[in-house]
Amino acid sequence: MGCGKSFEGKGEKFCDNVCRDSHIAKLEERMREAVKNDPSHTKELSKGE
Repeated sequence: MGCGKSFEGKGEKFCDNVCRDSHIAKLEERMREAVKNDPSHTKELSKGE
């Protein structure tokens, strides 16, 4: 799941924080798109059960 660049680090999946932050932003956008037209799904998530 890394960014594809070579790097050194123990247990790191990204070469630097910029790559990590970019990946997180993409995931957040995909999640928003997945639930934006599904209000019942977001209501269930907000219940915290």
